[in-house]
Amino acid sequence: MASPSPLSSAAEALLDGLGGAMALAIDGTGTLLKISPSLLQQLELGEGALIGKPLASLLPDLTARSSDYRNLIKAIFDGSMASTVVRFGNSGSSIQTCLSFHSCGSGAEAQAVAVVNALPASATAADGGSDGLQDMLNDVMLVIEYNLDGTITSVNGHGLSLLGYQHEELLGKREDVLLTSTVFDSEKCQQKWADLQEGKAVVQQCHFYAHDGSDVFIEAHYLPICDIQTHASKVVMMGCDVSPTEKRLRNAFAMMEKKSSALNEALQEAREAHRMREEMDRALQAMATPVTPIWDEVLLLPLVGIIDSTRTDDAMKTTLDKISQTGAKMFILDISGVPSVDTAVANQLIKITKATRIMGCETIVSGVSSAIAHTIVELGIDIGEMITTSSLRDAVSMSLDRVGGPKPKKKDKKQKSGKHKNDR
Repeated sequence: MASPSPLSSAAEALLDGLGGAMALAIDGTGTLLKISPSLLQQLELGEGALIGKPLASLLPDLTARSSDYRNLIKAIFDGSMASTVVRFGNSGSSIQTCLSFHSCGSGAEAQAVAVVNALPASATAADGGSDGLQDMLNDVMLVIEYNLDGTITSVNGHGLSLLGYQHEELLGKREDVLLTSTVFDSEKCQQKWADLQEGKAVVQQCHFYAHDGSDVFIEAHYLPICDIQTHASKVVMMGCDVSPTEKRLRNAFAMMEKKSSALNEALQEAREAHRMREEMDRALQAMATPVTPIWDEVLLLPLVGIIDSTRTDDAMKTTLDKISQTGAKMFILDISGVPSVDTAVANQLIKITKATRIMGCETIVSGVSSAIAHTIVELGIDIGEMITTSSLRDAVSMSLDRVGGPKPKKKDKKQKSGKHKNDR
């Protein structure tokens, strides 16, 4: 007998990942390469007695030379068989099992790992019951057997306890007794049963409803049970209850959604507050720099209070926009209400006069107080060709004179004095 192929790293990793499960590895010819300790213990054999022998040595109903056995090995490696039910063991002791196959690699280096699962009591009753492994399976896993149309033929004790049903309440019913009709008739569920009928295994999480209406979440493995000719005859679902974990996850997602909703509301409020603040800023800016036409081709901007570079920048933009809209020829910038200016502000005022002159509009800075005049001289600021007046009245008179408007009337002191004498 030729020595068996070495176990591939992929197959070895898969076996290690299965932990204490009963499993074995074969090569493309069906030769046994490795057997898990738990399976050796179940078989009561040493590994040396099996390694290098065909898988058929553990299948009492088959021989290595039979066509059924060759078809089985071929189906395992071409992907047409994911699982099958066979009698498994040695000539002295065997049990009815479900073998689920997982191929590793391809071509000449192809290998496969088979997980050995003892079937529930209903499937093994004819063979004299079950052993300790079967009892453990019934204690920790939900096992349901189905016909290929989805009708239930058997449920193990743990499943009945978990779902709160009596066996006769589920026997002969479709799976939709545990699901909503909408879910059972959905495209995804229909595809699941189509795959199972073709011999393909399906792994999915199922949301079942217990007899009392409570939620039961199952991590389910649906295994089509195929005969040697790879024809599916029934389905066994083996699942673990993951309800506590799933419910915690759902609660966490609900809490995250709630917090996300609250955060979105807070962000919306912040955006609305920001929008209102921007509108107020624009309104305040318009109020702070009210450029007003006082005559044809004459604009007036009175500045009041403390001014800085930002405010003078706003004043320049507003003024130039207004000049562009009205075609003004004269612009009066009145600073009567400004207590003081610094170098930066003074230079900004000079820039305003230069910018308006470029647009064909002359600027007069009115209301220059003695304090401001003294500061400008002390700072050594060159005002260049900037026109200034000490009062707004003088600036208005000069502007109207240049655009051909009426001149402001002057008070006639002599006329008033004479009027008072006549009254006496």
